[in-house]
Amino acid sequence: MMSLRSSFSASEAKPLGRWLALTQQLKDLLSMALLGFALLFGVLVGIAIPGLVLFFVRWRLLGTTTSHATRNTIWLLTLLHELVWAAVFLSESGASEMGDTTSLGYSYALGVVVSICGLAATITTKTDVPDAA
Repeated sequence: MMSLRSSFSASEAKPLGRWLALTQQLKDLLSMALLGFALLFGVLVGIAIPGLVLFFVRWRLLGTTTSHATRNTIWLLTLLHELVWAAVFLSESGASEMGDTTSLGYSYALGVVVSICGLAATITTKTDVPDAA
């Protein structure tokens, strides 16, 4: 049986990881557009700030000077963020309190899939580049 590690080469995984990061960023831009005024309210209340910080940190995944550990951390935090918000927006109690949030729930569910793929692509290739401090 062929292992997942041997199915990806380092040269294939870097562009795949960047493509997945770009996909995640575009998905988040669309989610922010769907949120509209609710995003502004979320920033004022503070609930949207961790997601926005993660959005800006995730741009590092598109660069070439990010270490393996940093990439893993960013993808893991992204996965946790997407899981939490998918659960909130797809839950019945969340939908009843916030109105129809199904499209946002599906957006975050898509983010979970992209994050799992990004994390898997990062984990399966260990081509460490030192952080540019």
